Amino acid sequence: DRNRVIGAATGTNNTNTKGISCEGCTYIWIRGNVLYNIGDNSIAINWSGVRSDGFAHVTDNVMELNGSPSWVHSGVVVTADHCVVSRNIMVTNFTSSPTNAVEIGSAVDDVIVTNNRTKNSGLVVMLSGTNILIDSNTTDGAISLNAQTTNIERVTITNNILAGALAHISVRAMNDPQTTSHVLVAHNSISGSTHATRPAMLSEGTVSKLSVIGNYAHDNNNGGFALPANEALVVGNIAYNNGLVPGSINGDQEGFYFVNGPTTANTRTVVMNNLSYGNDGYGFYFEQPQYCDFIDNEAWNNDGNGGTPTAPGWVVGTIVAVNGPLVRGAVPFGTIRMRGPGPSGAPAGTPEALIHASPGSLFHRTDDGNASPYIKNS
Repeated sequence: DRNRVIGAATGTNNTNTKGISCEGCTYIWIRGNVLYNIGDNSIAINWSGVRSDGFAHVTDNVMELNGSPSWVHSGVVVTADHCVVSRNIMVTNFTSSPTNAVEIGSAVDDVIVTNNRTKNSGLVVMLSGTNILIDSNTTDGAISLNAQTTNIERVTITNNILAGALAHISVRAMNDPQTTSHVLVAHNSISGSTHATRPAMLSEGTVSKLSVIGNYAHDNNNGGFALPANEALVVGNIAYNNGLVPGSINGDQEGFYFVNGPTTANTRTVVMNNLSYGNDGYGFYFEQPQYCDFIDNEAWNNDGNGGTPTAPGWVVGTIVAVNGPLVRGAVPFGTIRMRGPGPSGAPAGTPEALIHASPGSLFHRTDDGNASPYIKNS
């Protein structure tokens, strides 16, 4: 408790000298310390040889790096089970390539990261593990999951505020055969990102069983949500004023961009009750919408104009796009229902053509029964 560790190993980078290191330890409480310009991780809860339970609580510490931007080590590294990392502060002077406050790896189990604050630093980078909670933190950087050494499973990311130049959430599995699955991302706010290659939330690679519920993505240079349309539940999210300075990535302007798509009815995706407006591109964009259920979503002014919805102008902006006529399978959408007003001057009850698609790319039933579908060209 209450130690001051200043410039360990003369404060040079990657010296393998940590500020506080507990290896193979149990029942650890590390609290109230200040760690400044440490040459490696400020705090490490590790294991080697025979695995032991960490049962560690790392709380109320201040970690500061004020050296070369090439320093890439994390503030707290956790490779032992049963750890809580709470109420810590990570501050760096790196603005272009920041490090991370917490690094999770080595197939850990049961780690909680809560109520931490970072400046010029990512919040969490996770390479493997199960049963992880990341809740109620504030950062101007990223929360990044990317299965590298073993799978990532059962992660909950909730109630975090990400606001700043490199703010984003990424849920990835880019190192086959590793996978990322059973991830809940809920009630987070992501704004102000100027990241060149990331939307506010990105999911890619071998990711399945992803739930994205009740998040806000707004005022970001790239798009709002770029997600896999495969075994995903996307409900009640809001994307607005995104695509301010779009880059050259998938979904760099859209409120919601869905990559690929389900290949069977058993891997279907539900996109429901989301709101997308004032984005520079489409409100919703699907690459392959087969077996996607698109239900009661709303969008307006998705042409970069933003603003308040005023009929009939709120249906002028692009609403939904399907990626050309080469849609896989016979029925592009499993279920589709879109709310909106009728065209100006039309009789009451006349539906508006709110779904925009290339010729031959969208099928639409004439009733709720078994009527043969026909192609709707616009």
